Order: sequence, then C-alpha cells, then structure tokens
Amino acid sequence: MTLGFILFYIVLVLIRPQEYIQSMEEAPILSSVFVVTFIIWFLSVKKEFQVPQPLLMTSFFAVAVISVAASGWVGGSFEAFKELLPGWGLFIMLSMTVDSARKVRVVLDVIAVCAFVIAVHSIEQKVTGYGWTGLPIRPDDGRVHYLGIFNDPNDLGTLLVSTIPVLIHWFGREVSATLKIIYMVMMGALLTSIYLTDSRGSLLAVGVVLLMEFWKRFGAVKAGILGSVLAGVGLAYTRLSQLDVNEASAAGRLDAWYQGIEMFKANPLLGVGFQNFTEYHHQTAHNSFVLVLAETGVVGFFFWLSTILVTFVIIVNFLRKDRQELGVPPQGRAFDTWQDYRSIAWTYLVILCGYMTTIFFLSRSYDTYFNIVLGVAAGLCLALQKNYQALPKFRIVDRMGNWAASTAGGVVVIYLVVKVLLKMQA
Repeated sequence: MTLGFILFYIVLVLIRPQEYIQSMEEAPILSSVFVVTFIIWFLSVKKEFQVPQPLLMTSFFAVAVISVAASGWVGGSFEAFKELLPGWGLFIMLSMTVDSARKVRVVLDVIAVCAFVIAVHSIEQKVTGYGWTGLPIRPDDGRVHYLGIFNDPNDLGTLLVSTIPVLIHWFGREVSATLKIIYMVMMGALLTSIYLTDSRGSLLAVGVVLLMEFWKRFGAVKAGILGSVLAGVGLAYTRLSQLDVNEASAAGRLDAWYQGIEMFKANPLLGVGFQNFTEYHHQTAHNSFVLVLAETGVVGFFFWLSTILVTFVIIVNFLRKDRQELGVPPQGRAFDTWQDYRSIAWTYLVILCGYMTTIFFLSRSYDTYFNIVLGVAAGLCLALQKNYQALPKFRIVDRMGNWAASTAGGVVVIYLVVKVLLKMQA
C-alpha cells in the first residue's frame, strides 16, 4: 500500500493532471498527497540504514537550510526548509521502500509510462502548436516543454533520457513480437521528443546511454564505431554543431560556472546560501555540481557528492563481482534472482550516467526528479546490500577520509575544467 501511495504522488509530480483544469491549479493537491503519503510511510515502513545515502542526504538537507542562515538571512532558513522538504521526503521514502528488484522495476515502469505520455504531448505540441494540457509550444524558439518541473525543455530532456534504458530493458526481456513493436514505438516517441526539446545536454546524454548499451552487447570496437556515427549525425542535424566555448549560450554558461567558483572561494565553508546564486549573478549556475559548491560550500558539496558517489560504487561493486564471489549457486531460484538484480543494476547504472550527463549542464541539484532518481538508486543499493553479504559495507564513519578526498578531488576537477575552458575562450 505504501509503495502505491508513493507511485501516485510520483504520477502527480510528473504528469500533473491536477494542472489540466484551471480551477484546480491553486488547490494544494501535491502538498496534501505528500503529507498523507509520508505519514503512511512513517507508520508502516521499517527504517533501514544499511546504506549511507539516507543519512548523507539528510545531512545535506540540514546544511542547505543552515547555509541560508549563515548567509545572513535567518528567516530564510524556514523558507528553505519548506522548499527542500518534499524532495528530501520523497528521497527518504523511496530509499527505504523500494528495497527489491521488483519494486525498483515497478517504479521505473511507472516513470517510463509517464515519460511516454509526456513525449506524445510534445509531439502533439510540435504538430499543432498546443498539447492537450493547453500548453503552447515555446513561441520564442519553437522548443517543446511540459508543465511543472519540466516546463524548461532541458528539464524535460532529463526525464526522457533517463527513460531510454528502461525501454531497452523491457525490450531485452520481452519475448512477444507484438510487445517488442510497442516498445520500439515508445522508444521512437521518446527520441523524437528529445530531438524536439533541442537540448544539447540531453542529446549528449542519449549518446552516452546508447554507447553504454552498445558496448555491453557488442564490445568496445563496435561501440566506438557507433560513437563516430552518432557524433556525425549529431553534428549534422542538431544544435551539437554549435558547441563552442565562444558561442553565446556556452559563453554564458561558462561565465556562470566561473562566478560559481568565485562564490565558493569567497565562502568556502557553507557557500552563499541555498538559492542565493542569482543574488550574486544574473543567471543560475547551469551546472548542478557548481551550484551546490557555490550555494552550500564544501560541507554541503561533501554530503551531496558523496550521496552520488556511494550509489555508483555500490552498483558497480555488485556488477563487477561474479556469481561465485557473491555465493550464488549455478542454478535455482537464487541464480534467477541474481540475474534479475544484475539486469536491473546495469539498467540503473546507465540511467545514472545519462542523468548525470544532463544535469552537468543544468542547475538541478535539489529538484524533485533528482530526488526520485537518486532515491530509487538508494533503494536498489539497499536491496543489493541486504541480499548479498559479500558486498563491502559502507558506513559513513569508516569512509569519511575517502569521501573527503573525493570531495576535494571534485572541487579541483571543477576548478580545472572551468580554467581550461576559459583559456580556450580567450
């Protein structure tokens, strides 16, 4: 029942049917459903901390709130708390509820169906000028978009890209020719919608996703050939041909990254405060990593980046271990379960790589969909740790030095990337 309420809330967040009717736009439907869902979850789900992501994200939540007070606006801490609460709550609920391969698959299936519905809306929007929601295509640039958190075409692209591995997963598991055709049609709709968003970050992420899937099935050489083909097509038919540090949009993003580094240097511990980036620069960071660093300092960046890194490490550790290392017999139910987990773990690794590619060019460090993607990933990590005792345990206190080194490395990498791009721009 708890998972059903969470899924219902996710559908309301993604599809937003409550906004189709103008008279319902101001009704507190989302907040009411969130409160009810969280109460049901709190009373019915066992609170497990076998993986560190819930504590890391909770710590980041606290630092983000404190950063506002540290910036000099104590009253703003309550506003930050209210804004961050739904995303944090959704992350925590998913991380402790989605604790099996079956539950992970159910959540991904629901997200994929929602993404397909939105993709069809995008195609209708492009063809007729309006989607069935009444939302017109963007008049200034002709790019498709959606309601709520996907109102920006780039944000819409993050959802669509992260759904492609799910459809590939469906297609690979399916034996019915009819269903395979349906999945191909759905994939076509997603790719068309991504093209219509005209988001260069999303197009790059599609390349990352397809290369990973191709490499897994056909090897590095054929994946390299595919990469060359994709690069040629991208440069010939999309805005990827305009990738240049001196191009207006890229130059603006690079300037924002530089300003973010300067904000961090001036306020290295707790940053300039949650959502205060635009108080110091006329536009947002256009990079989720730079945004966290600038707004919450090295302390917030430590918890935020560690949440991402530990997720990758647990999933990759599981995929790298063979059946014997995990104590799985060569046949039987345990063997089937292991194969199921390997399949879903690989799919989620591809999802994370595609999603991280998109948010490298967007300021989506705290948004709802970020918390959905990372929350489900944390739930998958919990399931892996519970089912396979041979996997190394990840206690925060035991690995503080490793995560601190990774944080420092992340700061250095961001700084060097910005410096190199600035040199290229000169």
